[in-house]
Amino acid sequence: MPKDNSVRTNFYPKKDGYQFENDFVNNFISELDVRTSGLCGGMVYSALDYFNSKVPIPGQNYPPAEGSKLRDYIYDRQVTSIQSNIDKWIELFFNPFGIRDEEFWRWGLDGKRGGRIWELRQRIDKGKPVPISLLGYRKSNSMGDHQVLAIGYKMGRYKGDLGSYKKDFTIYIYDPNRKNYIRQLKVDIKKKSYYLSDCPQCYWRTYFVDLSYKSKKPPAIFGPQKQLITVLRTGKDDLRGGRDNLNIALLYKDGKSDMFRNVNKGRRWINKSTNAVSLPIPQNRKFSDIRGMKLSTTFSGGLSGDNWNLHSLNIYRQGANGKELIYSKRGRPLKRFTGSSKTFRVTF
Repeated sequence: MPKDNSVRTNFYPKKDGYQFENDFVNNFISELDVRTSGLCGGMVYSALDYFNSKVPIPGQNYPPAEGSKLRDYIYDRQVTSIQSNIDKWIELFFNPFGIRDEEFWRWGLDGKRGGRIWELRQRIDKGKPVPISLLGYRKSNSMGDHQVLAIGYKMGRYKGDLGSYKKDFTIYIYDPNRKNYIRQLKVDIKKKSYYLSDCPQCYWRTYFVDLSYKSKKPPAIFGPQKQLITVLRTGKDDLRGGRDNLNIALLYKDGKSDMFRNVNKGRRWINKSTNAVSLPIPQNRKFSDIRGMKLSTTFSGGLSGDNWNLHSLNIYRQGANGKELIYSKRGRPLKRFTGSSKTFRVTF
């Protein structure tokens, strides 16, 4: 047991969590330009899947692009994390004029059999991390709803009886919003809320323990030993997808090239979204062989053709010695792709 008398599982964010943070923007309903922000539940569920299955979690340090295997898996687990707890969310949303605020807050301090703390301890005491969901305050100055992974707790002097020393109670969490770090969820008696010790302005009304989580075997994803990571930021005109897609060619000093077709996988890249694309380098090639790359679209032109504003482009070289930025430019836009202007060349 740790010196502070806390109870911890063997989940460590630096080893078992993702090496990127929850910066996702999701294309929820393309036709109506409806989008959502974040995939916290999907990151929590899938990270726990990797931990339980003893499958190495992907070590990439950039968010997976729309249409990639990892992005699709995280999104699928996000949907599951919400659907499997819809009854609990509905109950928490029924709170006319905030009349149940204090009741909800007290639920999170209940250590009796069947209470939130009891549910948490039942799993953590057995060494099992468990997802928990956080209810936002429904005010503009507070955080929205969120999902994290409980990986430990500390009671301190608190007995779980709604009596004295409530402030001692702490939940240790893996938070997808901050990689490689164990965060502490603590009790604020004055605000009747739960907040992050390293971010006092990050607080929520209450939480519930996700008893509906069921482990699923995740995909084994191993990145190439040598790759270029191309990070593309869309401006105020999207990349449509479908038949209007992006190809990227690696250009070599000997005049040859390698083409990566449809790197967006036919998916739409919505306005003001960022997508990272991995371009594996063939084993017979060195980074020093590459002189640049060419971005080209498959736009048809005409009234029905697509246009796309590329706002910024960052290119990283990643190998055995880590990741290095080798190209970075932005503009308003950096490049506008149209039916008559389909290519953009980059020289390293």
